[in-house]
Amino acid sequence: MGNIVLIGFMGTGKSTIGRTLAERLGRELVETDVLIEQRARRPIPSIFQDEGELRFRELEIEAVKEASMRSNAVITCGGGAVLNKLNVDRLRNGGVMVLLEARPEVIVSRLSGDRDERPVLRSLTVPVVRDLLTYRAPFYDRAADVTVETSDRTVSQVVEEIIERLQAVEIEPLERVLRVNVEAPRSRSFTNRALVIAALASGPTVLHDASASEDTSRLIDAFRSFGILVKGEQRLVVAGTGGRLTAPSGVVNVGNAGTAMRFLVGVAGLAEGKTVLNGDRRMRQRPIQDLLDALKPMGVHAYSVNDDGCAPVVVEGGCFEGGETVLRGETSSQYLSSILMVAPYAARDLTVEIRGELTSKPYVDMTIALMKLFNVEVVNENYRRFTVKAGQRYVGREVVVDRDAANAAYLLAAAAIAGGTVRVSGLRPDSPQGEARFVDILARMGCITEKGRDWIQVQGGQLRAVEEDMNSMPDAVQTLAVVAAFAKGRTIIRNVANLEQKETRRLTATVAELRKLGVAAGLVSAAGQGGALRPEGLWVEGGQLHGGVVETYGDHRMAMSFAIAGLRVPGVRVKDPGVVKKSYPEFWQDLERKLEVRFRRVSP
Repeated sequence: MGNIVLIGFMGTGKSTIGRTLAERLGRELVETDVLIEQRARRPIPSIFQDEGELRFRELEIEAVKEASMRSNAVITCGGGAVLNKLNVDRLRNGGVMVLLEARPEVIVSRLSGDRDERPVLRSLTVPVVRDLLTYRAPFYDRAADVTVETSDRTVSQVVEEIIERLQAVEIEPLERVLRVNVEAPRSRSFTNRALVIAALASGPTVLHDASASEDTSRLIDAFRSFGILVKGEQRLVVAGTGGRLTAPSGVVNVGNAGTAMRFLVGVAGLAEGKTVLNGDRRMRQRPIQDLLDALKPMGVHAYSVNDDGCAPVVVEGGCFEGGETVLRGETSSQYLSSILMVAPYAARDLTVEIRGELTSKPYVDMTIALMKLFNVEVVNENYRRFTVKAGQRYVGREVVVDRDAANAAYLLAAAAIAGGTVRVSGLRPDSPQGEARFVDILARMGCITEKGRDWIQVQGGQLRAVEEDMNSMPDAVQTLAVVAAFAKGRTIIRNVANLEQKETRRLTATVAELRKLGVAAGLVSAAGQGGALRPEGLWVEGGQLHGGVVETYGDHRMAMSFAIAGLRVPGVRVKDPGVVKKSYPEFWQDLERKLEVRFRRVSP
């Protein structure tokens, strides 16, 4: 792997974590601050005091150059090293850069007894740190390959996460014909919507078979900041609030949980006071402005702190008036779901008019069906206008969480790629989830498929290319792209431009990683808003694949989709395997125990 480089603001724990990480991996520790002091023959505060910051930065460039020439070392850098592009280029050459983050108040607390004479540290306060982090964020984001939060965590916990994030899994091709029956994973999308509605309901709600995904955990943690009590794990008990909420006192960090971020913006509109929502590096790049704009006509003042349409976001709630608003439909259906779920608690009837084509309609159907289950009706006028009458209220109840069609698609794809038969139980073919129709695509590609009342079965066959509009099942796009790599001919996937705004730029990333495995693939572009061309799909030419190292970009669906390719192709190695926790934490376990797939973990 080469060097592991720790970057981040002072006080995020680089030195302490670096020492423990180096010991854990048996690597040399190289600290650029130590190299600077050795070159200058004086401590860093003295360099700043006698020669100024310019001289310090010159010494830092030399120290980074020296450190980057080491091999298989753990390197820790000063907080400002990434401000210089030359430093970043040198450190990234043959290495991986890990950004350590911490909340401003945590940084100030950690540094309270460690002030020196550097100008930036003479009057270190939370607002000062927040401003500095805002300024440096673009530099950190461009440099980092992996981001790890260190607030409220032990050194050992952080080190274990870094090692896990830098691991890879190499899958061994199957040597037998599949004949398996696998239970479908629990639905993250269903669970998260049900949690939001249950939190607003009158009386308690019990969710059976709830998803154990990281996204769900993030949402539950955020709920506690709002005073919403959730107990249990697979069986969740939610104490409803009746829609009466108070804004959290601190910043709510959702990591890269996009569903949580979007749903919480709506929830925060009901909370009395000012809510600050933030996320990790990728979340700070994902747009949310359309949702913020749609809330303003309804009395909710919500804005992007950096005025870039992304997190961090401030929501000033407690005056949710309702009325009419307009929402662009092509970016994310979760914006609409966020508004609809809190709509019953508006002061007036609420109407959302959709501009453009609404994407991912089945997920809106799921939201509306769950609202109805909890006693709230939504009027859907052909996906152009949605109205919720004021005065309706959710009533707590017991709910069995649906199974996850998007994650079940990986198991069905295993039969298509590796051959044999896979039956997925617990998933109804008539489920409102769009990805439940993925099996029909596999049938068109040449697989033999069967359906029962609550199961779907796929038997592999001679695969042929297809052309598909995947707007109604966007979470199966990467899965189909990987299956298409084994099909005869060119497969074309269209109408999924919003995938470029997900955990990673999914269309771009999928094409890049397919090419690493020897597959001819490319983007399909179309005119977007303003007439400019933008990716709206991709094409894949089936052919002969070879092994390779797949970058997952912090995206759970990249990891799971490309893992399935390894069932047939030797040498497929998937980086950051733990990222599957975001939606399907049992993925590797199910491959190993149910499909009898063998793989080995490769440490950094």
